[in-house]
Amino acid sequence: MKGQTIYRTLSRPAVLALGVAGVLVAVSLTVASGSDSDGDGEDAPRTFEEAGCQEALQAAARERWPRGERSGFGTEEEAVLEEESDRVGGEAATRWPEAFAGAWGEQPEGDRFYLAFTEGAQAKVDELAESHPCPQLLQAVSPELSMEELVALQDEIHADLELVRAGELDLPAMPELFESDIDPSQNAVLIFLPELTPEVADLFTERYGDHVVLEERELGTPDFAE
Repeated sequence: MKGQTIYRTLSRPAVLALGVAGVLVAVSLTVASGSDSDGDGEDAPRTFEEAGCQEALQAAARERWPRGERSGFGTEEEAVLEEESDRVGGEAATRWPEAFAGAWGEQPEGDRFYLAFTEGAQAKVDELAESHPCPQLLQAVSPELSMEELVALQDEIHADLELVRAGELDLPAMPELFESDIDPSQNAVLIFLPELTPEVADLFTERYGDHVVLEERELGTPDFAE
C-alpha cells in the first residue's frame, strides 16, 4: 500500500476542544467566534468565581464525595465542573443528535463551557443549565454543521483517498498521507499533512468547502501537544 492514513474522529459525547500545535492554515474557516452565539458571549462570567458559583460547587462536591474520597488533580470546584461538563455534553449529544455540533471548554483561560447546536441552541442550553451548579458558565453556540455532518465530511475525504489509491478517482493533488480530526470549536474537519502545497489547498477548497482546515506539521504529533 502506498502511504498510510491515520483516521481519527473525536466523536465521544462530550467533545473537548483540541490543543492543536502549530499554526492552522484555513482553507475557508468557520470558527467559534464567527458562529452565531445565542448567549451573553464575552459579557458572561469567565470563571466560577466571577459567576458566584463557588458555594454551589462546594455543596455539590460534598454531596458527591462526602468522605473526601475524590481522586485526581485540581480543586473540588474544578472536579465538579469537569464532571458536569462531561454530563451535559453527553446529555446534549444523546437528546439532540441531529442538531448537536460539539461541546468544549476554554481551560486554562477560564471555566466557560460551550455547547453547539445547529438549531435552537439557546433553548437547549437553557434546559441543560437547569441542573447545572453553575449555569452562567454554559454558553450556546450556533454553528452551521452538526457533528454528524462533520463526521460525514471527514468520511467523504477519506473515501476519496481510498478511491484515489484504488485508481478509481483522478485527483492528482490528493496527498498520499495525512491525519484528520474534528474540532467542534472551529466547526471544522482538521487535516494534518507533512507538506502543504498550493495544489493541495486548492483541491480541498474546491472539493470539500468551507469547513476544512489544513495544517502542515509532522504526523504523529499528539493532539494536545503544547
